[in-house]
Amino acid sequence: MHQHNHQHGHDHSHHDHARSGNKKGLRIALIITVGIMILELVGGLLTNSLALLSDSGHMLSDASAILLSLVALWFATKPSSPNKTYGFYRFEILAALLNGVALFVIAGFIVWEAIQRFNDPPTVASGSMMLIAVIGLLANLLSAWFLMRTGDVKNNVNLRSAYLHVIGDALGSVG
Repeated sequence: MHQHNHQHGHDHSHHDHARSGNKKGLRIALIITVGIMILELVGGLLTNSLALLSDSGHMLSDASAILLSLVALWFATKPSSPNKTYGFYRFEILAALLNGVALFVIAGFIVWEAIQRFNDPPTVASGSMMLIAVIGLLANLLSAWFLMRTGDVKNNVNLRSAYLHVIGDALGSVG
């Protein structure tokens, strides 16, 4: 068997800086998303708004996706080994499966609650509900801004997917 041992001297600081910015952007987006999720949950309960409750459930899935991106960044730094020749790639697949199952559970809760409301529609405090919805829209835009400013949304597929998810949520909020 022929082996080559050579050393290379190129600088990894650019990669470390980009990874640090990606982590910072994802952390800020996670904090904003969890804060808005709690606000929408409490607001939905207080105003009897199924729209806010369902968006709170959606924000839970968003927070899970952002957290998954953070964990994926952490796992990406782990080297492959003889037992894990692809590194920890399978972790991302299992986490995506878990995230998909959670979306179905949340959707089931929303459908169940909507059916219950057909029989006994509650009065919705629409002014308060709209205020909270606007705050949610602004939070999505702020998260997208932080991801774009601090992270590498052009070259990092993981961060780009989180960014596009947040932008999609902002567009959905406008609708």
